[in-house]
Amino acid sequence: MSKRNWCDTCRGDGSKHDELLRCASCPRRFHKECAGLRISPGDGWACPHCVADEENDHGKKKGENAVEKRIAAVRKCHKELASHSRDFLSERR
Repeated sequence: MSKRNWCDTCRGDGSKHDELLRCASCPRRFHKECAGLRISPGDGWACPHCVADEENDHGKKKGENAVEKRIAAVRKCHKELASHSRDFLSERR
């Protein structure tokens, strides 16, 4: 079994300076900021997907949930940053 070495929100990799948090309930991994955390969680942390799935199982949320919206917003931000970086680098040539 291979080790997942990317963030499930931004698809960025994990490094010594940019550690990924591992969900206790599934194989997903996240940067602390991409999971919406300000401090590192303790052992037994459940990712936003697993928490949302659990809430959906109990009928507390219906339709598109806040986690999906956050992931979409982070991915959009990363695409815009990548686009701006390409534009900046092409201008400097």
